[in-house]
Amino acid sequence: MVIEKDEEYYNEEEKEEAQRSEELPRLEKFLDEAEIQNKPVVYMGFGSMPAPDPQKLVDLAIQVAKKVDKRVVLCAGWTVIDKKSLPTNVCMVTWAPHQTLFPRCECVVHHGGAGTTGLSLSLSLSLSLSLSLSLSLSLV
Repeated sequence: MVIEKDEEYYNEEEKEEAQRSEELPRLEKFLDEAEIQNKPVVYMGFGSMPAPDPQKLVDLAIQVAKKVDKRVVLCAGWTVIDKKSLPTNVCMVTWAPHQTLFPRCECVVHHGGAGTTGLSLSLSLSLSLSLSLSLSLSLV
């Protein structure tokens, strides 16, 4: 599959690698800051489940971060999200290495995929919910 972006063409692998190389240093800095501030991290990930209302997901992540006074890693997966609208306690990435990220998280909220579920359970994380369930919850 070829993707057009800013007059350039990438295959899917090249696009993903470009995103990872830009996002991973920002994610690492965000996690380091969380440790320095002693603020636990909540992971919210969507995997291959594109959201019908991306802004609702962004609003949910912001509400969670504020309500529980934690930092949130918002992993958009296949959902297109405008990261410019995020506060500093929310870090949005399109992809994250779960095996190195999850041990640094207190809680994982995700789409319920087998790999994500298995890893979060193997790490005995405090919470693992299906994202489709969490979207129906009101945090107000």
